Formats: sequence, structure tokens, C-alpha cells
Amino acid sequence: MDLEAAIPEFPGLTKEQQRTVLEGTERRIVDEFRLDASNFSETLFTLAELNHQLIDQVRKYQSFIDEHILWIRSTDPFGTTDLSNLWRSLQELLDLSKWKEVPRTLLTDLRSNPSIYSLAVAVLAILLVYTKPMRKTVQSLGVTASKSNTTSFSPTLKVITLCVLMSLPLTLLHLLFGWRLTTQASGDKFVESVGFGLLVGARYFFPLEFFRQIVRNGGLAETHFQWSTHATVLLRKHLRWFIDLGIPTVILIAIISHASEPRWENSIGRIAFCLLMFVSTIFLLIVLHPYRGVFREYISQHRGGWIDRLRFLWYFGLALAPIVMIAMSLMGYHYTASRLAMHFHTSIMTLLGLFLLYFTIWRWLLLQRRQLVIAQARARLEEARRRDADAASASAPLGAATVTLETGSDLSQINAQTIRLVSSTLIVAAVAAIAFIWSSVLPAVGALDSVTLWTVAGSTPDEKLPVTLASLLLAIPAAIMTVVAAKNLPGLLEIALLQHLPLENAVRYAITSISRYTILILGIAMTFNSLGVRWASIQWLVAALGVGLGFGLQEIFANFVSGLILLFEQPVRVGDVITIGDTTGTVSRIRMRATTVMNFDQQELVIPNKDLITGRLLNWTLSDATNRLVIDVGVAYGTDVTRACQILQEICLAHPNVLKNPEPTAFFEVMADSQLTIKVRIFLASLDLRLPTRHEILTSIQHRFQAEGIQIPFPQRDLHIRSLPPEFSIGLKSQ
Repeated sequence: MDLEAAIPEFPGLTKEQQRTVLEGTERRIVDEFRLDASNFSETLFTLAELNHQLIDQVRKYQSFIDEHILWIRSTDPFGTTDLSNLWRSLQELLDLSKWKEVPRTLLTDLRSNPSIYSLAVAVLAILLVYTKPMRKTVQSLGVTASKSNTTSFSPTLKVITLCVLMSLPLTLLHLLFGWRLTTQASGDKFVESVGFGLLVGARYFFPLEFFRQIVRNGGLAETHFQWSTHATVLLRKHLRWFIDLGIPTVILIAIISHASEPRWENSIGRIAFCLLMFVSTIFLLIVLHPYRGVFREYISQHRGGWIDRLRFLWYFGLALAPIVMIAMSLMGYHYTASRLAMHFHTSIMTLLGLFLLYFTIWRWLLLQRRQLVIAQARARLEEARRRDADAASASAPLGAATVTLETGSDLSQINAQTIRLVSSTLIVAAVAAIAFIWSSVLPAVGALDSVTLWTVAGSTPDEKLPVTLASLLLAIPAAIMTVVAAKNLPGLLEIALLQHLPLENAVRYAITSISRYTILILGIAMTFNSLGVRWASIQWLVAALGVGLGFGLQEIFANFVSGLILLFEQPVRVGDVITIGDTTGTVSRIRMRATTVMNFDQQELVIPNKDLITGRLLNWTLSDATNRLVIDVGVAYGTDVTRACQILQEICLAHPNVLKNPEPTAFFEVMADSQLTIKVRIFLASLDLRLPTRHEILTSIQHRFQAEGIQIPFPQRDLHIRSLPPEFSIGLKSQ
């Protein structure tokens, strides 16, 4: 719109003057708008800053309350007043008029949402109908898994799935009724509390029922995880009554807690809580007993270990912990006891979950190891068949070869490394999980981050970053896990990944070595970073040390770099047969500083890596393991050498270890003093075949020459006597 057309004309002013007035008015209005917008923006920024400060203050107060509220009495000690209120509270809780609202609410919800209940009934009916077939399937899969030649992990996965499905019917029933009651309560606090109690009961019921299905007869624990029969029978027997008594008590406690009735909480609530803790104590005393409990076989097999030495400490510590919570509840710390009981239960369930995870991984590793053993056995049998089709080893059963290989040092070392790595990882995970669970309860754990040990320089000269006690506690497991992973990674990589890839043994060794170095570097960096030692603050020191060590320990650095070249370029690989100097042997290890070569007398020669890179060596198996064997055969003068060469070539062609391409040759080359020398040249596929092939061919030559009438000569000499003693001369003349 034109501004001049919108505003009336000013009398007595020209058009130019009117335009000037209008422009000045426009600028003044715009400036006022800009000033108002700037003031409004500053006000918004100020309010946002105040809002952030308020949020930070609220968080500080919340953290302070969380750290200290647990150690404040939530009620008076249990006394005569609570006993007098017990009967009245029990009457109020068992009032039929309140409980009638529960089925009434469910019926109303059924009429409103029939599809939800129809779907739930269908799922429950399917689960109940197939419960018996699922149990039979678990039994049959257990028989399959218990066989020594089973290599598939799918039966274990199927049994785990079936255990979950068999644990679902009652759990789904609790969840269905609890969900519908909490959503359809319509302001009825008691109905909502009942629904909440059923939901809590489902949370506690499912893991216990799942564990009971795991330890069933012929189930996952016995046949797959190879637990002792004593442990599974004990758990089956006592889990049944513990679930029947504990879960209803948990539901009752949850109903009372959600109802928010102080009289119920202080009387019936505390009695139910103490009953639950007492039942838990009885269960733990029976199950965890060192000599009659589930760990009886483990302790008997590991006499003198830490578990055995500290058996009374952990046994009474775990079993009598619920008694301590009973005392705290009766003394007035009921809220504290309830929170501690919840964290105690969560900790036990976490440890139990990690325990089952360990045995699942152990089962998978066992099956992977079996696959590796069987593959090696088949490879060895195929090699035996290829060498000699009529050999006895070609018809030997696979199980015998498997047993022989399974006791080999390499497989045992791989298995031990993998188990140590998995165990260490799960132990660190368990410690971290327990620390996380209890960090909100114990102020000492939450306060570790406030204990400053020292400060380090930040990104700016004036900035100081604190290194707290929590950082130190984080650096310790990081360093431990770095060492454990670096030592035990080869076994895990071999079983889990490398055996499934088409890689040579030398390539696998290079991958594991480089992975070990990478883990060491990353672990050291993480550990030092947790302690405040960052690269920006030590790079000049590292550079100075690098120059100094480079001059002072140049041979060490040269060997280290040479070791990296060996791993990447691979002129020498693990398993190669090399000759260096006057030593011939097999490369057994390539380390950071030196390479170990084992000669045929089982003696280990440690060679600096620099000598392998800069010196001369003979690698018999670098690109091809094919090698030539030369045999000198002597025949007597007068022998038909053409026939002898033909016989030697026939013997070589008939031997299974001799390659047909290149073809073996036999040539008459030397006329010696006492014999005619024929040189036989044959080619073998492997260096391991040299000695047995030489022995077998020489044996065949001797037998064949005897049959053909070809004489193998012995050295002959003409003796010329120049002089003899007189008595010898008289004796010779008399004869």
C-alpha cells in the first residue's frame, strides 16, 4: 500500500515536506519496535537463565534428598499401637464391598473392550494347550544336546524360547488384569492398587518361573549347561513353594504400598514385608548352603579356592541379609528396608541373568570348539586317505580322531583363553551393574565423584580439571580388562570369527597379533584419560622420550618395527619352515621383539626380528610348500643302468606321497670308484613328508633290487704290500 495514499495530506506543506515528515515518522516507529523487541529478547534470555538455575537447584535438592532420606525413620518403631491397628486394618483391607469392585470393573471393561480379552484368551489357550508338547520337545532337545557329537547351537536357542513360553501364561494373566484394573479404575483407589499389585507380581513372578523352567528335569540346565542333578533337583523342589508363598505376599505389599494408607502400611504392610523376608531367608539358607546347596559340587572340586575359603562369609551374608531388613523395618526404617530389599532383589536377578548368560556363551563356545575339532579331524583323515588309500587311518572312526585332537595344546589354550576372557568380562559387568544399582542408595558410592584426588590442566592455561575417586575406580577395571583382553583375545577370535573365514593360519595369527596391539593402545589411552593424563598435555614429553629412547634403545625399536613389517608383509609366517644360519625349523611365534623358531630337535631359537628383515634366510614354504627330494642310489659295475633307472622311476610313481607333476626322474650321472651312481629326483607336497617318504622309497628300492637281482655294491679297494716283517715273509713262503 502507498504510504502517501493511506495518510491524509498536511495542509500548508508541499509534497516534498509531507514525504519528509512521513519518512521521519516511519523511522521513529520502526526504532521504537526494534527497542521493544530488544528489551523483550533480553527479558526472555534472563528468564531462561533463571529457569536453568532453578532446574539446577531442584536437581541439587533432589540429589541431596535421595542421598539422605534413606537414613531417616519413615515411621515409629513397631509397637502396641501398630498391633492394635492390625485387626482394624485387616478388616478394612478384607472388606468385601471393596473387593466386589474388582470383578465388577473387569466385567464392565469386558463389555467395553471384548477384543482385548478375546485376544488374551486365545493366546493363553494356545499356550496352555501346547504346554505339554513343549515339555516333551524340551526333553527331546535335551537328549540331542547331551550327545557328544552335537555341534548345532539351535537346540539350546529353542529350549530357551520354550522356557520363556512356558513361563508366560500366569505372567500374562497378571499383566492383563493389572493393566485393565489400573486403566479402568475410574478414581477407585483400591481397584487401582489391586491392578498395581498384579503388575508388580508379574514383574517378580516371571524371572522366578523362567528359572524354574530352566532347571526342570532334562531341561536347559541339566543337558545343555551340564549342571549337576543335585543342584537342579534342589532348585526345582524349593522354587515351587517359594513362588507360591512369595508372589502373593509381594502382591499384598504392593497393594498396601500403592493404597497410601499409613495405618495399613505401618501394620499389615510391615507384617507382610517381614513375612516375605523370613521366607526369603529360609529359601536362601537352604539353596546356598556350602555343603548341601547348589554350589556343593563346585566347592568340592575347588577346595582351597576363594569361594571355599570365604564360604561362611558369603553364605551368611546373603542368607541373613533379609533378617537385617526385618530388624530395620521393625525399628521404624520401613521405607529404607523396602528400598534395600528391592535393590537386593534386583542385584540377585542381575547376577543370575549374568550367570545364565555365562553358561549360554559357554555352551556356544563348546559347540564351536567341537566344530573346530571335527573339522581338523576330517582334514587329517582326508590327508591320510590321500597319502595311502589302504592305510588303517582312512577307516578309523571320526570319534577317535576327535578325542586325539581335543586333547591338543592349541585347542586347550584357545578354550582357556576364551573362557578367561568371557569370565573376566562378565565379572566386570557384574561389578558395574551392582555399583549402578546401589549408587542411588549408598551415599558413599554417589559421593565418590565429589572426592578430588588431583587436578590437571584443561584446554586453557587457567582451566583445572579435577580427577576424582570415581575416575580412579573407573581406571582400575579399564586397566584390568585391557590386560585380560590382550592376553585372551586370540582364543575368542579364533573360535568366534576366524575359523569361519577362508584365511590361512599365518593371516589369522597376524590378525590376532595386530588386534592385541590395538587393544593395548586403546586400553592404555582410556586408562590414562580417566586419570586426567591426556595427549595434549604429554605430547611433548612423549616426543622427547621417543627421541631419547630411539637413540638409547634403537635395537629394541628396530626389532619392534621389524616385527610389524613381518606381520604386515609376511615374508615369514607362523608355521613356515625356514633356514637361517645353520638352523632349520618351524616358526612358532612372532612377538614384538623377536621370533621363535623351533628346530626338529624341539629346541627353540629366539631370533631378533631385525635379523629376519635385514639378513638372508631360506623360507621353504613362503609361496609353495612343494619341495624336491634327491636320493643317490648306487649299483654295481655291470648292472643294466637303463633297467635300474626304469625300476626306480616305477617305485617313485607308485608312492602316494610323490607328486606326479613334476614327474619323478632317475638319471645315471656318476661313475664312481666302486659303484654306478643314479640320482633320483622326486617332488613332495609338504616338508613333513620328506623323512617318511625317503624311508619308504629306500625300503622299496632294496626289496625290488633284491627281487630283480641288482646288486647294491660296497666299497672295493686293491691292496699293494711293499714290505713285510721277516717273520711274516717266512710264514708266507712256508704256505
